[in-house]
Amino acid sequence: MTLLGMLILLWMVWQILDGQLTVFGLIFCLIPGSFITYLGAEKYFAIPVKKLYKRRDIDISEVEDSYDNGKLLTYKKCGINIGTAFLVIYNETKIDVLKISGIRSVTRHITRLKKYEGTLYAGEEYLHKVRIIADKEYLAELNEYQVEMAVNELNRFVNVHDPANISENYNNQIV
Repeated sequence: MTLLGMLILLWMVWQILDGQLTVFGLIFCLIPGSFITYLGAEKYFAIPVKKLYKRRDIDISEVEDSYDNGKLLTYKKCGINIGTAFLVIYNETKIDVLKISGIRSVTRHITRLKKYEGTLYAGEEYLHKVRIIADKEYLAELNEYQVEMAVNELNRFVNVHDPANISENYNNQIV
């Protein structure tokens, strides 16, 4: 995305220097080019982190202390940090922070993806996620072993006698 926006803006500058750009071309290059560049570069500007620091409902210094003393599990571009007082769930577009005392349920969520090449079955792949229910539902994609570690660790803070906390969810999806 960023490259496409930069190419549009570069073409616009080249047209200006060549003297061939009209007002119509300027408007229709500047606005989409800037918007596409912003969308692609949003993760490089650390926008999710800036949004987290602007939140007023949490004390950011307490979150930082909990994060520093926490257990970090990362997979691809997602992860969770199980801190002393807060749980931080993140991916490349957003960061969620919730109090560990507010967690009502922790389960694993396994999605089976069937792969087809044309009409022939080509195999399957499993996506493993931790499903955390607090004030709303949160999902964090991890590998199979990290999901098991996170569920075991977080179940210490939850009422484990509730059968809903121990269940596993399996969904079949065709890709």
